Amino acid sequence: MKFCQEHWDRLRQAIKARGLGDFVSASGMEAMAKEVQGLEGMPQTLSRFDPLMGAHWNIVNNAMSMLSRIGINPFVMMTAEDGTPKACPICFLNKIAEDRDKNCFDPECKWVKGTRFDSWIDRAADGVIEYMKTLPAK
Repeated sequence: MKFCQEHWDRLRQAIKARGLGDFVSASGMEAMAKEVQGLEGMPQTLSRFDPLMGAHWNIVNNAMSMLSRIGINPFVMMTAEDGTPKACPICFLNKIAEDRDKNCFDPECKWVKGTRFDSWIDRAADGVIEYMKTLPAK
C-alpha cells in the first residue's frame, strides 16, 4: 500500500510542523532498517523510531480496522490484481465515504454523511508525539 503523493507530503509536513523532522529517516533504506529492528524484537527507542513511518502505520492500521467494521475486506485496499499499490488509505476511505453518502438510503445506516478522512493525518502526527514521549533516548 502506498500513500498518494499529496497525502504523503501532507503527512511529512504534519510531522515536520510538530518539530519531529530530525527524527525522520534520511532515506527509505534507513526507514526500513528501523522497521526491521522493531520486527527483530529490538526495544523501541527515540533513535530507532521514525515518526513519519509511525504515523503512516497508524493510518494504515486504522484504515484496515475501519474497513473491517463497515464490512469491507481491508485487503482490497492493499494491491491491485497486477501487484501494484492500489490505493492511498485516505483516498480509499474518502472514496468509500463519497459512495456511501450517495448510495446509503437505509434509515438504520450508521454512516455519518460528509465523513472524510484527511483529518487522520493530523491525528496520526499528534499520536506520534504522545508515543515518542514514552520512549527512552537509546
